This record gives sequence, C-alpha cells and structure tokens, in this order.
Amino acid sequence: MSPIPSVHVGCDEMDKGAMSNNVGIGAMLLRWKCSVYKVVYREFLVFIVLFGIVSVVYRNGLDEDQKRAFHESQTFFDNYTKLISLPFLLGFYVTIVAGRWWQQYMTIPWPDKLMLTLQMYVPGKDERSRIIRRVLLRRALLMLTLLLRSISRAVRRRFPTLQDLVKNGIMTQTEKQCYESISPVVNLFWVPSTWFASTLNEAVRDGILADPAGNKLIMEEFLEFRANCGALWSYNWVSIPMVYTQVCTLATYSYFIACLMARQYTGPSSAVGAIDIYFPIGTVLELVFYVGLLKVAEQMKNPFGDDDEDFDLNFLLTRHLKTVHLGLDYLNDLVPPLKDDQPANNKDTRQQFTPINPALVNIGRFARSLVNVLSAITMGMPVSVAEDKNVLLGRMIGGFINVVILMVGLVAWITENCPAQPLIPVYLMMVAAVNLFLKPNAIKPEWNFFEVLMKDVVTCLVSYAGYVWINRVPIVNIYDAENDYNYCPRYVFFIASWLNKISLIFSVWIVGCILIVLFAICINL
Repeated sequence: MSPIPSVHVGCDEMDKGAMSNNVGIGAMLLRWKCSVYKVVYREFLVFIVLFGIVSVVYRNGLDEDQKRAFHESQTFFDNYTKLISLPFLLGFYVTIVAGRWWQQYMTIPWPDKLMLTLQMYVPGKDERSRIIRRVLLRRALLMLTLLLRSISRAVRRRFPTLQDLVKNGIMTQTEKQCYESISPVVNLFWVPSTWFASTLNEAVRDGILADPAGNKLIMEEFLEFRANCGALWSYNWVSIPMVYTQVCTLATYSYFIACLMARQYTGPSSAVGAIDIYFPIGTVLELVFYVGLLKVAEQMKNPFGDDDEDFDLNFLLTRHLKTVHLGLDYLNDLVPPLKDDQPANNKDTRQQFTPINPALVNIGRFARSLVNVLSAITMGMPVSVAEDKNVLLGRMIGGFINVVILMVGLVAWITENCPAQPLIPVYLMMVAAVNLFLKPNAIKPEWNFFEVLMKDVVTCLVSYAGYVWINRVPIVNIYDAENDYNYCPRYVFFIASWLNKISLIFSVWIVGCILIVLFAICINL
C-alpha cells in the first residue's frame, strides 16, 4: 500500500479570527486586507478633497452676501440629510444580502455523506468494488467542478479547459470526449450525474450492490448533492434586483454630497457640538460606517468572485479531492481491531484529566471569566505545578478589573451624577494598547496575578501623572478683534475638557486594583 497522503485542512484562518483578547482585537483593527479601510478609502479621499475645496471657497472666496446665501443653502441641505433614513435603508439591504450570502455557503455540497454511504453499501475490497467507489465519487466531484467553473472566476482560472481537468485526474479522456460531443444548448454541469446513475446500475447488475435499501440511500445522498449544485447555479443566475441596489447606492452617495454643504463650519451656531472647525470628524465616521455597509453588501452579493472575503472554492475543491482519495483508498485498510476498551477488572470509572501545562493554556491571557477560573480551582481539577494556580488567577485579574471599571464608568456616564464623566472609548483604547505592547513572550509565556496587577497599577499611575502634567499647561485665550471677545480654540477646549473627565477613571482604577489585591490574597490563603 502506498503512503498515506497528507491532508491539510488549514486552521490558520481560524487562528486569525480568534479575537477574544485585546491583542487580537488590536491586530484585527490594524489589518489592511479584508478591512473596511480598503473598501472606503477612495470615497474617503474624494470626500475630504471636495469638503476642503468647499471650505476654502467659503472662507476666502465669498463676500458677506454670498455667505448669507451659502447659509441658506446649508440649511436646505441639512434638512435634506434628515429626510433620508440611511441606517434603516442600509440595514435592511445588508440583512437581505447577508442572509442570501450565508444560504449560498450552506448550499455548497460536500461529498462526505455520499462517501460514507458508498463505504457502507459497497464494502468489497476487491479491485472491482474499489473502481466502482472511486468512479462514483469522482463523477460526483466532476459535476461540482464543472459547476464551479461556470460560476467562479477563481476556479475557472485554475481549470481553464477540460484538458486541465483531465490532467488533475478529475475527468478521464473518454469522459472528456463524451462531454464535448454534446451540443452546449444549456449549462452541462449535470451531465456527470447521468454517468453516476449508469455506473450505479452497473454495480447492481454485477451484484456489487446487492442491498436495495443501500441503492436507495446512495441515490438519495447523490440527489441531495445534485440539488445543492442546482441551487448554487440558481443563486448565480438570479441575483438581488438591481433596482434595490441602485436605491441604496443613490441614497448613500446623495447623502454625503449633501453633507459637503450641510456640515461646513460657518460659525458657532452652525456646528453645535463640533469639536473642530476644519476637519468633520463626525461626518467622516458616518462615511466610514455607511459607505462601509454599502461596500459590504456589494461584496457579499457575489461570494464566488475575487474579493478578499469571497469563498475560497479552490481550497474547498482540493479538500474534497484529498478527503475522498484518503477515505476510499486508505482508510478501509486502516480500521483498528475490534476489542473491549473497558476490561472487566477495571473498576475505576473516574475520568482522568491531563495535567495543565502553562505553555499550552496561553490562548489568551484574559480569555476566561472569573467564574470559570474559580470553578476550575475549587472543583479539584489536577494542577501539575504550584504556579499554575497563579497563572489562572493572572489571566483573570486584567479582565476582571476591566469589566468592573467599565461598569462603573457606564453607570457614571448614564446617571451623570459624577463630576467627571469617564471617556469610555479612550479607556478601552488605552487598555488595548497596554495589552498589545506588554504581551507575553516565548521566555515567559504567562504572567502570574501579581505581575498583571502591577502592570495595571503602573499603567494607571503613569497615565494619571501624564494627565496632571498636561493639565498644568494653561489654555491660551485668543482675542477676536472683529467681535471683541476672547475665545479658546475648539480643539484645545475639547482636549482639556476630556482630559479632566478621564481623571475619574484612573482614580476608580486605583481603588479597583487595591480591591483585587485583597481578593487575590484571600484566595491564596
């Protein structure tokens, strides 16, 4: 028997998608491939350039009468932006497209059930039985490959001609000649299904498939496989109506064209709540969110294309071919012998646990909750070394502090009873940055709970010291000769006011760290 081929199903993408800790979230937000930045950067640049041109023209190219006319136009466009319910329109559109996208993925046929059914009802180890099993599965995969060639550009590039299918062992030369002899009136991806039925009838006549129930089950599995192929072809044939796509596209782009006028800063009364005069931060965020939703829907409409997040059908085909080859040619001879796995004299029915290895539990430092970690310790799970208890507590400390402080901050923000409302987004970004730069390394794969605690305390104190130092810098008042009053630049006032609000979160953080010290000491006692 020839050596067993290696089958790599691939877990790299799953590892990239595991974003349960702060490091993973930061890495995910900084990625360019498959990111929202990649799909909206063109619209962002065009919007910023046009917005700057309108702003320069208003500030330097208009007289007072023209500025009054500009104000009236600004009011008109501002009212227009309020008429378009863009979140509802895009949300409904993305919901429809995402549901259709997931249904297309679930419709992709897999040959595993058909392979197991054939192994059950065509069990012979003679050469004739092996040929029957191989031919049946290969023709089912040939039908799938012919279908994917017609709906996916990536698969079409991999197999541009039928001769490429012959070279890769998916189609024989005789099958190629039979296929080419048929007049291509319609898509002929279904032709191998007729060959499958003929081969199955031949197996019944030869006595290889003697069970009528087995014949029925094999045909049922193959008909399900064929139905999924037909559903994929129908999804590619019938798309979402273009009229709905046009409505969402026109609504989104007309909204931001109106924002070029409506969001211009023309005085204190025209930009209530704005944090800067020259750069429209709120409008830019709207652009990223709304245009990002539109681009997401456009990419998900056809998941068989060449976009970053489209289905990797070439990988799926390779996986199917290798799995079928492995299952049919090798696993029949690699069945373990049947014997009793529980000897009669074995009275110990307790489940044995593998000792915990600190180098293997580093999935994420704060991935486990407080309840799960304490349950693992108090329920008597075996621990290989004494330090493992501290390792589990160390993974708990940071996440517990973050949750407690975040809840305190949210309550303070909602009730508005605290003199300094915490800035939750800045706090979260700071925690993510700390965990990104202070991650474990190969020499020290885990932190114990005191090291994690000291990291949080030092970060808190350094940040608070920076706030105190910055707060000592006086805010410069600028004299406006035209209106005869002193004013503070909006961006300076914004930074200073929010630095004042951040101070509360650091104070509560210190108190939380002290409580955690007492809590950890009590657990160790």
